[in-house]
Amino acid sequence: MKKIIVFFQLLILCLGGLLISGGCSSGAFPSDYLVGVIYSTEYKDKSKIDFYDSNLKKISNRTYSYGCMGHDGFVNANIVDGILYECPLGKATEKDLGLIIGLDVSSGKVVEYNFNRTNITDYICDENYIYTSSNLNGINYIDRYDRQNGNISTIEIEGQYVAELAVNEKTLYGFNVALDNGSETTEINLCKFNFDLANFELLHRLTDILEDSPSYSVITKQKLYFSEEKRLFIYDLIDNKIDTMNLVHENGFNLFLNDNLLYVGCSDIFGQEESWIDVVDLNSNEIVNTYSIDCPILQMDINENYIYVSDFEKINVYQFLQNTSIEKIDIVRIPEYNDYYVGGFFIKEKK
Repeated sequence: MKKIIVFFQLLILCLGGLLISGGCSSGAFPSDYLVGVIYSTEYKDKSKIDFYDSNLKKISNRTYSYGCMGHDGFVNANIVDGILYECPLGKATEKDLGLIIGLDVSSGKVVEYNFNRTNITDYICDENYIYTSSNLNGINYIDRYDRQNGNISTIEIEGQYVAELAVNEKTLYGFNVALDNGSETTEINLCKFNFDLANFELLHRLTDILEDSPSYSVITKQKLYFSEEKRLFIYDLIDNKIDTMNLVHENGFNLFLNDNLLYVGCSDIFGQEESWIDVVDLNSNEIVNTYSIDCPILQMDINENYIYVSDFEKINVYQFLQNTSIEKIDIVRIPEYNDYYVGGFFIKEKK
């Protein structure tokens, strides 16, 4: 097992661990928006959000002094209790901003959480903590920020990077990938990080069943779900066993959980336009529907009776029908701006 060094440091709030931004935002979010589209820049420390109303008409925008902000096609919008969390990296050549920011999706208020890390590669949030994974000079840093008292707990792991994080009941899980072991195959392990007990546990070796770390994972009812190719993997957090079920379509990639249904986006994001969403009933572990989508699925979201799917050039809006099919009812063409790239979209949650 890799050497693990666990240490705790107190993050002094008045020195910038938790800062309500002044000057980062150009104002409160509009009260009547439904969809926000995030844009960012690689080298100019600028980002902005375009807002669309319920008729999907653009109504306004807000600007921010952050660079490289947005989830960029490999994570769905991370909203917890009405707060959208984003990880602006700063300039693309440096990636040393070291922040996670929380944007209130109703008021637009911005809060900064300073991790003081370079090259944050993944993050996840729950009601109690914010977790990040960063990698620098062959060492991966797993940080946990305690919202209540500002403490940061850190685990250092040598020779690996943690490519995907998942959290369940204050316990953090991750897919650890060996940096370079000289082998023709990539060493991938599912691990558990327990900050309270200051330990690191290898739960399951995945090298024989995965070619690479998954980009998406979901935990619900003590089960961890992830996908690759035409398979959905189900890891039982209690029994420490992995089951596999076959999907209808190849290229299982994106996962979105809505109640007891898991939506699996099957998409060749760098190739063909046609994609599919296989819908899995988690009570029976059976595929109950499959929907044809006419664009790569870089991000998806569900709001009331509608599903939103984006390839970052447009957002396709589908309505669920009573006969369990879907119908495309609208398209939002995402405009291009000089120096800006699309960093993702989010849906305003109803309170």
